[in-house]
Amino acid sequence: MDQMDVDQRLSSKKRPANQSPLNLPSEKRPKFPFLEDRKADIEEALRSFDAPLKQLVADSDFQHVVATLNFVIKAWEIVDSIPEDAVEIALKSKREEFETVLKRCSESGSWFSGIAYLFSLESNTKTAEIAYVPRLETAEGFRIYLLQNSGIHSQSSFLAIVSAWRTEYKGRTADLVEAILQDYMAATNHYARYVAHIQSSGTGKSRTHDELAKRRFYIPICLASPDQAFPPGDIEVRDWFKNVYWDQETVQRRCNAFLHALMAQAKEALDMIVKDLKKDLDDLADGSIRSARRRLHLLSSTFRQKMSEGGTFGSHGPYRSKFYASVLKRAAEVIDKSVIADAASEVVQLLDPAKYFRAEPVVIICWDESHLLAEQDEGQPWTYFSALRQTLHKIKDMPIFSVFLSTAVKSHLFSPDLQSNPSNRMTTLYLHRFSPITEVGFDEFAIKVKANGESKLGEIASTHHIAHLGRALFATLYDCGDRSIKNSIVNYAQVKLLSSEPSLMRTELRPAELLACLAIRLGLDFRSASWAEREA
Repeated sequence: MDQMDVDQRLSSKKRPANQSPLNLPSEKRPKFPFLEDRKADIEEALRSFDAPLKQLVADSDFQHVVATLNFVIKAWEIVDSIPEDAVEIALKSKREEFETVLKRCSESGSWFSGIAYLFSLESNTKTAEIAYVPRLETAEGFRIYLLQNSGIHSQSSFLAIVSAWRTEYKGRTADLVEAILQDYMAATNHYARYVAHIQSSGTGKSRTHDELAKRRFYIPICLASPDQAFPPGDIEVRDWFKNVYWDQETVQRRCNAFLHALMAQAKEALDMIVKDLKKDLDDLADGSIRSARRRLHLLSSTFRQKMSEGGTFGSHGPYRSKFYASVLKRAAEVIDKSVIADAASEVVQLLDPAKYFRAEPVVIICWDESHLLAEQDEGQPWTYFSALRQTLHKIKDMPIFSVFLSTAVKSHLFSPDLQSNPSNRMTTLYLHRFSPITEVGFDEFAIKVKANGESKLGEIASTHHIAHLGRALFATLYDCGDRSIKNSIVNYAQVKLLSSEPSLMRTELRPAELLACLAIRLGLDFRSASWAEREA
């Protein structure tokens, strides 16, 4: 079958564009009468995903769920209409992956991003070209729907996000964060060496710490859903910390075991790196502090590179996947007999054998999207975060720091909670807690306005110029994206500034929301008095 035959088959199934429910705002969307003849398919889908999907239906806008189901059903109608050839075989070979992603999406509530991601998989771009996005009217409406809401849910968007992450780092925020951690290392009366780094989404928190990982030994852990962020979540680790049905003692043992296994696996990984870099490391064995620091930088940057390579939107490379698979295997084996101090000491000794840097953070465990750890089960005063805090207390005098990254909207989850450990109340009251880090870069990618007056108002007011102001992600995504990304960057900024859900159609903003966006654009200050006025 040639391309023209496929085009004719697909185009013959298309409804007029004005009949597409997905081309309408949610408040004007019809009740999907054309799904009546697909009732059996929907009921079968509901049975297949049972409780997770029913919970999603109960918690979400049912029309969104039905729209997604219709999209899925129509997609498979197209699959079944193509004769047995390479295209159909390729499509049907993805059925297992298709169902896996659907199940994961139903559990996380991330239907739109998950479905769009599934249909944009690079492993068979011809699949997407022929069966879904360009031809299928419902799919095209769905694609437009997603782009209008967030600008980050198409194949080109996934590629743009990955490219944006790999853009050359700008600014000195990484140096500042390093200096803050260095200052915190000097504290003596502390409960544990951990700190929250809290700031809004897209401001460059994760990228800042990735930059620091080139010279400090970072162990990155991302607890995001794999299809909701880049770098993607370490899904097995997320699952390890997601189960809240354990009793407090078991949670504490699991945290102890995980950190013990993490240190042990890091030591094993470093042993291999030292072996591979023996010649380079021998050249740095002159005993000087300078050579020792270069050695630390080399080991750190090599580990960072190995943990980063092969990653795409939705999955990590084989090295990182294998690393955490080994960590969890170890954790399960030592859950009742873990001694974290011994394992941690071995890692520090390997990185700093001459003990030059014990007053610095030699090892940094970076917990990205860490608010998952602080989520509280109903009726329970403790969390995984409070348990981890107690585990970190056991290595409080080692040059090891934990940094918990989260968005400002969830910062309250990291407030000290004495009830989570009543027996330690008095101790905790008098021990120092480190203030959260809030520093991030701002306007790092701003385009300079010419001082000689040559810059025109049209240039300064253009989307291109404004997109390079403020959060780093706005500029890098705009620069790395195709035309569809550039056209939707304003909608994307709207979602970020309002901290709203990308899957919700917003044709108009409420006055308060409009003011919130304008406040960023115009630099409005709503404080009753500025700091300067208060100090006067």
